[in-house]
Amino acid sequence: MGLKKVITWVILALGCSTFIKILLMLDLNKRVYNHVPGPCRIVEGIENGSEDIEFVPELGVAFITSGVISMVEERRASVKGGIFLYDFARRDFKAIRLPIDGDFDQTFFTPHGISAFVSKKRITLYVINHPPGGHTVEVFTFNKEKRSLTFVKTIFDPLFTCPNDLAVVGADRFFITNYCYFVNKWLNQLELALQLNLGSVVYYDGKKATTVESWSLTPNGISVHPNLTYLYIASPLGEVIKVYKLAKDMSIEKHTEVSLLSSPDNMFIDRKNGDIWVGCHPVGYEVIRHVDDPDNIRSSSQVLKIRMQEGHKSWVITEPYANDGATISGSSIAVYHEQQMLIGTMFHKLLQCDVINPDIV
Repeated sequence: MGLKKVITWVILALGCSTFIKILLMLDLNKRVYNHVPGPCRIVEGIENGSEDIEFVPELGVAFITSGVISMVEERRASVKGGIFLYDFARRDFKAIRLPIDGDFDQTFFTPHGISAFVSKKRITLYVINHPPGGHTVEVFTFNKEKRSLTFVKTIFDPLFTCPNDLAVVGADRFFITNYCYFVNKWLNQLELALQLNLGSVVYYDGKKATTVESWSLTPNGISVHPNLTYLYIASPLGEVIKVYKLAKDMSIEKHTEVSLLSSPDNMFIDRKNGDIWVGCHPVGYEVIRHVDDPDNIRSSSQVLKIRMQEGHKSWVITEPYANDGATISGSSIAVYHEQQMLIGTMFHKLLQCDVINPDIV
């Protein structure tokens, strides 16, 4: 066989492989069947997304980022990004926007991933921001009495190239995911379509960031186990949760992967039992179209709960919630507390559901 024929067959094989991978990514064969764990209602106060949620059990409240849609240039003027507060104990099903004090320019505030550090009753929030010309982590403290935030500082590092989410492990110390490599719109879409492993995970030690994992496929949501022994990273295109052992020096070692057959976005780890609650996008082509036109095109929503067993060697997965997009579109995170579940979305509203039988969800 001549060299030209070999090259032709290799190109055809690669083309067919890529075509099949794209078909599988689109989930054209999937259908979502609606079900809920109990009565659900839309939370008042949030209209432009509830992309990530950080629950602080010490106060029984959740901090919610809203407005990531303002990353789209034509939406910057009409959408004001902010951080909202939801109090589980009040049961008034309302989220309030937290005012921000201090020398912080809110003109282009585009809050994305969020994580909290609690020390001596002091709550510090770390929030990924996408201002024009770069990516940063904004640091705020929470005033419980005034229900407000105070700006502390901005953290920048050249390795924050395409940040999506972060997981705080100490004061000014956190892991952060870079979802993609290319920032150019068309190159970014090509990277995702070809499912290239060009994402990364970095660790910021308070002074500088270092890369702890390269060549990763769409690292998105990131969370740490409450006792800092495991690190979890969601890969939407891989449809898996990657589990790493976390050493005291913050180095990571691959442990296992949890296959979901759905695209995970962000996660919440229950401190009481270590359960992992995941907001997912069950149908690929729907979420792709939804991102392009969130006002007019729905995307199915799904929440999965993962209970790890036998030292994270096995697990049980249940589905507490699923919806075809009619109630909420593009679920990105789920948080559970005292038989209540909050479900956040990329660009849509925030949903609260009562969990009637927590033992079976």
